[in-house]
Amino acid sequence: MKNQRILASIWVAAAAALGAAQETSAAAGLRFAVGGASFEVELSAAAQASFRACTETLDALSARGWDVSGMAVRIQRNPFDATRPGNAVVIASDLPPEEGAFELAVSTVERELRRTAEPAIARLLAEAVAAHTAPPGVAPRLRWEREWLERLGSGDLLGTALPELLWREGADAAVRGAANGAWPAAALAVLNELGLERPLHALGEVAVAGFLDPARLGFRGPSLPLQAANSALAGATVAPGRAALRVVPLACDSDAVALSALRAHGVEAWVVVRYPLTGGFDAVPLPAQGEIAVPLRSVAWSGVIVVNLDADATLSLALRALPNELVHVRSWDFAAGDNAVDLAWQTEGGAGVQGYVVEALTRGERGTWTVVRRGLLPSTGGSTAPTSYQFTDPDASGVVAYRLLALTDDGLLAEIATFPLSRGR
Repeated sequence: MKNQRILASIWVAAAAALGAAQETSAAAGLRFAVGGASFEVELSAAAQASFRACTETLDALSARGWDVSGMAVRIQRNPFDATRPGNAVVIASDLPPEEGAFELAVSTVERELRRTAEPAIARLLAEAVAAHTAPPGVAPRLRWEREWLERLGSGDLLGTALPELLWREGADAAVRGAANGAWPAAALAVLNELGLERPLHALGEVAVAGFLDPARLGFRGPSLPLQAANSALAGATVAPGRAALRVVPLACDSDAVALSALRAHGVEAWVVVRYPLTGGFDAVPLPAQGEIAVPLRSVAWSGVIVVNLDADATLSLALRALPNELVHVRSWDFAAGDNAVDLAWQTEGGAGVQGYVVEALTRGERGTWTVVRRGLLPSTGGSTAPTSYQFTDPDASGVVAYRLLALTDDGLLAEIATFPLSRGR
C-alpha cells in the first residue's frame, strides 16, 4: 500500500508538470486529460515512462497541425484485456517508451486520414508521418526504414518513394492533401501544386537513392542487393504493366557498351554503375535521344533502373557493344618515395573522356575501402597521337593504393588501373 501511495504521488507530479488534469483514481490506474486527449494509465514505472513519451508525441503532432482531440489512450500491462472499452488506443506498458509513442503517432494520424482516404492508404501515410517525426535512430523508425527498403526492392513505388517524396516536398500538409482523393492521383496533384514540374522524375530520384544509397535519404539501412528483375539485356523492351520500379542488368562481353532508348513512353530511367572496392555508384538519367557510353570492365555492377506510374508505359532499349575501350593506355609509370607518389601515363584516343580521376585509397579495420582524396586532370581531347599525363601526391601517409579512372562525358567512371602502395617502398 505504501508503494502504491508513492507511485500515485509520482503520477500527480508528472501530470502537473505536463499540464495534465487528473480526473479520477481507479483500480486500473490514474486518468488524465492532456491537450484534448484522455489517458488511463496503470500504476507502474514503465507506464509512467510510456505516458511521458506519448504526451510528448501528441504535443508534437498537435504543433504540426494534426487533430489529437478526443484521442483515448490506455497504457496497461495486458493490451488484450477484452473487459475494457474498445474505442481507445491500447499500449502495452512493458513496451519501450519509443515503441508506444510510435504506435500512438500512427493511430492519431491514421484516425484523421481515414476520414477521407482508404484505410490502407491512411495507414501507409500515417506510418510515414510517424517515422519522420520520431527521434532519429529509435527502434521503430529503423524498423520502418527496413520495411520501406524491402518494399522498394520488390518494386513497390507507390508505397515507398511516393509518400517519401510527399514528405520531402510538403511535409504534413502534403500528406494531408494526398489523402483527399483517390491514390495516387491526389498525391500527384499535390506535387503539381507544390511546383514539381516532373513528378515522375523526382519520384525516380527518390527511388534510385533509396535503392542504391539509403543514406542519401537519411536512412541507416544498407543498400539493396542489385538483383535483376528482368533477363539480360540485348535490345529488350520493358513493359511494366503497373506502377513499379524495375531493374534491368547490362550484360555484354565488351569492355563498354553504347546504350540508347529506342522508345520511351511514361517512364523515367537511370543508367547505373556501381564501382568495386569502395562500393560507390553513379546514376545518370537515360536521355530520350542519343547514346550513353557505359563502361563494363572492372565495374561491380551496371544496369538500368526504370520507374513508371502508367500501366501502359513502355521502354525499348538498344545495346551496342563498343569494340574498344573508351581510352587506350599505352603505358604508365608509378614511383613512390618516402612521402610523395608520382603517377604518369600515356594514352591514345580518349574521345568521349572529360578527364582522368586519381583516387587515393585507404582500408578500414573491416576490410572496407575508402577514398581519402581525389584528383582530376582534364583530358586534352580524343587525339590519335599519344598524350602524356602526370599526377603527384606530395603526402601519401595513410594511403595503401591509388586508382586511375577515366571520367566519361556522360559522368561515369571507367577504371584503368590500380596501383598498390608498399609501405616498405
